[in-house]
Amino acid sequence: MTIEQTIEIPENHRVFVNIPPQIPAGKARIAINIFECAEEADIEAFRDEEEATEFATRLSKRLINETW
Repeated sequence: MTIEQTIEIPENHRVFVNIPPQIPAGKARIAINIFECAEEADIEAFRDEEEATEFATRLSKRLINETW
């Protein structure tokens, strides 16, 4: 099943998903694709590779902990 919707991303960057009732409860795999994005000049970048690596590590650990 594919669900597609155009949304406005809020300042806090939190987006919530309501799943249709015909999808049964239980484990599911979802994917989020962002097709449009701000201009590259408007995107904040990391200071260096180390900062980017630290962020990715923290995010990965958080995602792993939330799925278990």
